[in-house]
Amino acid sequence: MPSNLAVEKTSVLVVGGGPAGLLASILLSRLDIDHILIERRSGVQPAPAAHVINTRTMEILRSADIDTKKFYAFNKHAEAQFVSWVKNPRCKALGKLSFAGDAAHITQRLAASPEHTTNISQNLFETALRDEAVEQTESKIRYGHTWEAFIDGDTHHARVLDENQNAYEIKANYILAADGATSSIARSLGVGKTGPDSLATFLNLSCEVDLTDIVKERHSLLYWCLSPQTPGILIVHDPRQLTVYMRPIFEPYETIDDYDDARCEALLGEIFGPDTPVKVTFKGIWKMAAQVADRFSIDNVFLIGDSAHRFPPTGGLGLNSGAGDVHNLVWKLAATLKHQAPADLLASYELERKPVAQLNCDTSANNFRKMTEVTDVLGLDVSHAHIPARFRSSALLRYLPSRMTGALLKLLTWPIARKVEAAYAETADGQTIRARVQVAIDNQIEHFDMLGAELGYVYRDGCAVDPEARKTRNNTVRDYTPDASAGARLPHVAFGKDGDTMTTLDVISYDRYTLFTNGPAIDIPDTLTTFGLPCHSFDIQKTDSVEALVKSLNLPAGCWILVRPDGHVAARS
Repeated sequence: MPSNLAVEKTSVLVVGGGPAGLLASILLSRLDIDHILIERRSGVQPAPAAHVINTRTMEILRSADIDTKKFYAFNKHAEAQFVSWVKNPRCKALGKLSFAGDAAHITQRLAASPEHTTNISQNLFETALRDEAVEQTESKIRYGHTWEAFIDGDTHHARVLDENQNAYEIKANYILAADGATSSIARSLGVGKTGPDSLATFLNLSCEVDLTDIVKERHSLLYWCLSPQTPGILIVHDPRQLTVYMRPIFEPYETIDDYDDARCEALLGEIFGPDTPVKVTFKGIWKMAAQVADRFSIDNVFLIGDSAHRFPPTGGLGLNSGAGDVHNLVWKLAATLKHQAPADLLASYELERKPVAQLNCDTSANNFRKMTEVTDVLGLDVSHAHIPARFRSSALLRYLPSRMTGALLKLLTWPIARKVEAAYAETADGQTIRARVQVAIDNQIEHFDMLGAELGYVYRDGCAVDPEARKTRNNTVRDYTPDASAGARLPHVAFGKDGDTMTTLDVISYDRYTLFTNGPAIDIPDTLTTFGLPCHSFDIQKTDSVEALVKSLNLPAGCWILVRPDGHVAARS
């Protein structure tokens, strides 16, 4: 049906201004692709939300010519080293884990990349990405604008509402659906998700509180709190002013309405101490899911980030998988828009990214399930954790005085409290329990030390990798073995050239393919292999580190390695 609304035209419409959408905007600008980004919120994420920015995501920022030092500066708890299991944060830990791993794995991490995993609150991360995105000439960033529908089912033609609810239209060659876990675009296209949509529900309280003088484990990033009065997790984003308390909510026996200001204040007093000033700056509900979209693309629409997958936070792979989605897709859009690459290239987005998302989803869900190993050692049955909430919801309690209700709840949870106190006892039995707890905690290391998952995923199918990629070996979740085989990320190798120290990762450019050679090479790829994109040649013989490069890249004389703009090996001789 004809419309009288104003119509804008653009190459790409990005719907959603979270980390995936903003990074897509930055990379599109990097490749000189005009685009519009719309975000229904009035600004960036208000709550700290996610916090793990892993090694590969930092490498992706580096590939976009972003100064990563600026991003590392947003880590407000840089001295954090541990995850601690405690009664509450004012108590000494029953056991703790170094999330960097042992000395061997720390060495492996340092050798694997010029970048490293860091902790940045998502609202700060988004702010930094937004500031980068708005500086680009190719972008139009619009907060307060909402995607409403595709017009007459045409996925090139969208109806949008501005911040004043005035409608206008955008025609775009491609749509990137970065509109989150409840993606309106995915729903409109009938794209479902496979996997449980509610593994657990949490109350999130962002707290302005200074922990520096009250905690016993000052270098902990996470606290697993075992007290039956205040079960949950504390995430320390900034020890001087921002900690998030995540408390399980047991539906249908309770909802967020059962946690009014008075109850939240009482809970936080139990956690941080009655005399510690605490201000709640954000309160919300979050449902943990483990789902992957059945489709990552339909025609000209591509799902990226949370619209394509939802993971438990156990491992911090959600936001980072979204960054990987974007990095995989945007250069393919450029090849299609500018060089008329065949449709198979864009089809390879789903073929490559969906298996990675499924693997990351399964890993995250497994990490979540394994956490019960610690409480099992303490004799705490998580299948009974809902009982206090069920008791609170009973009709009988409505007629009892609040003081009596509190006494009954304390009596109900007394066996749990007794088991936690037994673990703290300075007795032979207490020491035995703590030793068993530490063994169970040590078994959680893959939850926190995941270099194989961060850097070791392999693209195996589609037209953008050689069929030999199907033979490339897998990495484990924890261990990463550098490999320059087809489909793998090109290894980081530091080398000297003209008196400077460089890395192979910086030789790669996001706007072109890179051909690494060892002297004159034969049977090198043609422009069909690079989908019309330019190809830059780099001869390792012109470096000061030929031997190291030959060994690390497995690149004998006369051979070559063709690397895609996203740093994955397309093919090799």
